[in-house]
Amino acid sequence: MIRSRYTIQVQAVFTLYDILTGRPVQPGNVRFFLPEGGRITYKEGGYYVLTGCRDTQITLAIESPVYERAEIAKKLGKPGVETDRVWLSPDSAYPGFCRFPYVKGRTEPYAQVRAAFVDSRQKIRLLKDYAAREEKTAIPVFCGEKTELAGRQIAAVSAKKHGWEAEFSVVQNIDETSGLCHIEKPFSGDLKKEDVCICPVFSTQADKEGSYRLLLPKEAAQAQLCFVFFEEKGKTKVQETKILTDG
Repeated sequence: MIRSRYTIQVQAVFTLYDILTGRPVQPGNVRFFLPEGGRITYKEGGYYVLTGCRDTQITLAIESPVYERAEIAKKLGKPGVETDRVWLSPDSAYPGFCRFPYVKGRTEPYAQVRAAFVDSRQKIRLLKDYAAREEKTAIPVFCGEKTELAGRQIAAVSAKKHGWEAEFSVVQNIDETSGLCHIEKPFSGDLKKEDVCICPVFSTQADKEGSYRLLLPKEAAQAQLCFVFFEEKGKTKVQETKILTDG
């Protein structure tokens, strides 16, 4: 009897993290919606392995009873498979929802709302002026504490004569040996180390009436500054806001 042998090709690997706590998401709390032929297998250590997709450019969705829906656009077929870290944001059914600090307000229906806060510890600080760097996606930084930021969106917020400005990128990794923070997309501004705050970003979606309540980690209650970001006519609008608590 001749047995056929075949290899199942791993197309992508994901890990899922809670953006408030920084901890891995429990596998029973999520459900994947996959392209045709796709299959997700959970592996020990918190890895979700994707196989079987027929297309090379895919979008998969993640839903959960306690996290907002997330979508991942991914190009398959590249040599080598790296692990993508996906950060999930809480929704109104999140355990302990009322015990977390938050910002709230109104904007356009279903608009994306982002926020970032600055405290005395500042998770990331520039060590040199950004414009002086030849390699614009590798930034020398000081990290005030050990924080998992791979895959996180960050904002570079700076004070200008007409008000605050912000640019966004995504952290690929922070090399603890060299002190370089590698980002996906370079910032375009001339960022001075003494004038800019580099902040991890939190996000939510406004409801059908434009109302939002965006949860922040518990340490945000002691923040010195908090910003919210809206997209209006293709530009990012930055506003200072107050962090609220219910307790």
